[in-house]
Amino acid sequence: MNSYGSFIFALISLKMAYVATGVILTCPDGWSAWDTSCYRFYNNPKSTWDGAQAHCNRYSVSTAHSRHVAHLVNVDSSQEQNFILSWWKTMRTNYDNEYEVVWLGLNDKSKEGRFDGTDGCPPKFTFWDVNEPNNLRGEDCASIWNTHENHDNGAWNDSPCTDQYAFICEINF
Repeated sequence: MNSYGSFIFALISLKMAYVATGVILTCPDGWSAWDTSCYRFYNNPKSTWDGAQAHCNRYSVSTAHSRHVAHLVNVDSSQEQNFILSWWKTMRTNYDNEYEVVWLGLNDKSKEGRFDGTDGCPPKFTFWDVNEPNNLRGEDCASIWNTHENHDNGAWNDSPCTDQYAFICEINF
């Protein structure tokens, strides 16, 4: 194929990806879209990590070829981290809560020190705070802090999985 043909093929591929994304990113009511995912913030009631993951798993979206089940948010890039932090800050204002922590979809329950996502895979991206994760108090589940003086940049912390926090669910497409 000549370079002109390659260019046309690339345009067709991009158009198909755009069309697919436009169809896929029809999020359920109350969910927000970004990139190839839908997100929803829950802070009432707060939940343990396992309870939050079970709550997220109750939601799904079916497309023509598959069913996409929600899970606790897995942050896969610095761009997604920035989106989550800025979007969540608007949620904090809407919910009038100045000090908030939410669960992330990472834990090291199966092997101490090896944090895996809700899909069982190692994270593609991390944003741990200084000296974190530290397993202080038997902390096996990842959380993100929104407005604490040491965590205002959205740095991650490991927390006891039995703590009660708000959470963010994500549906990936």
